[in-house]
Amino acid sequence: MTNLIATDAAKQELDSLLYFYEIEASSNTTLRYHPGLNASSANLGWYTYSSPYSSVTYTALPISMDGETRQTMGSESRPTLSIGVIATTFSSDLAGANIYTYDDLVGKKITRRVTLAKYINGGSADTGSGSAPVEFPKITYIIENIIKMDNSSVIFELASPFDTQGITIPHRRATANLCSWIYKGVNLSNVGGEYSACYWSDTGEWILDGYTHAVYFNELDEPIIPSSTSFTSYSSGSVTKDAFYSTTSSETRINTDGSSSSQTVTNYWQATATDSSPGTPSDTNSSFRRVRVYSTYSSSTTYYTYVDTQHNDYVINSNKVWKVTSSISGETPGFNAYWTPGDVCGKKLNSCASRFAFKPVSSGAASQPPSVDKDTTKVLPFGGFPGLARKYLR
Repeated sequence: MTNLIATDAAKQELDSLLYFYEIEASSNTTLRYHPGLNASSANLGWYTYSSPYSSVTYTALPISMDGETRQTMGSESRPTLSIGVIATTFSSDLAGANIYTYDDLVGKKITRRVTLAKYINGGSADTGSGSAPVEFPKITYIIENIIKMDNSSVIFELASPFDTQGITIPHRRATANLCSWIYKGVNLSNVGGEYSACYWSDTGEWILDGYTHAVYFNELDEPIIPSSTSFTSYSSGSVTKDAFYSTTSSETRINTDGSSSSQTVTNYWQATATDSSPGTPSDTNSSFRRVRVYSTYSSSTTYYTYVDTQHNDYVINSNKVWKVTSSISGETPGFNAYWTPGDVCGKKLNSCASRFAFKPVSSGAASQPPSVDKDTTKVLPFGGFPGLARKYLR
């Protein structure tokens, strides 16, 4: 079958090349896509390369790989993979594979396959089920990290499986600067091809000096605290360390019918130091850090998303914090197309320290928000990177 594709290449019959992408989301789930460049942008059927070569469906999705080069010397190239996420297709597929954040794709394997249109299911030279598919050599990469993520797409950096930064000891993948464990709830059993040694509570509950606190942070290590917290409207003047302040800005909201409108939203901040003239609160002003707020979920309330998805509404339901991904009302938070976990570990050292070195703004009381300071006397699990603990290497 390889000779057929080689003959086609020699004849320069390459005007109908089709690209197919396979992402191994778990040990038993493979997500299959093609860029949707055929005339109908329809899903396509093609044959697997494992016995018995049965036909499988590749979903049309904006997906592309760029920056790939082949060389015999020097370091391997690191191409990028761009996936469109405007529609809920990709997020719904991930949720079906029990993956709820794009960070959880880091370390997963992606394979690109290339063939001519005539060899796919229904093509003029369709080989049929049971026959090995006609294709160019497959190329496999490992998803190394996220380069960019916004409301329309997510871009991953890929690495060769032979790149030393992605070595396996002996079969866990080591990724630079990141904790590789499943977040929340210790589990030393294999779940979807993963292990977890992180014992952070599934509900964010943390008991300190006999007092129980609900400690939530998002993937940017921004605290998520109750909307009932007292905030002082701020425009100028002095601020007090650990106190909370609010400002407003105009943001583009996505309405439930898909239209957009300009809305005044409240931004929430925590002062990082006592200062008589700290300047205007912003993400680049070191005198403040941004915090997010959650409200108690209500089926009668409409929750909104924004063009800047960091402004999407947060709620708490059954002691778990969720972030809305599609403007909706009446849809109970859970692992579905409308919600994603809001309390998400950034898998960095600071993410680990924000939780396990949690220090409340006020001691001697329960349910306190986090101070900007951390309790430096606390020892982080396995030094903050449980993926490197010798006893758990597998």
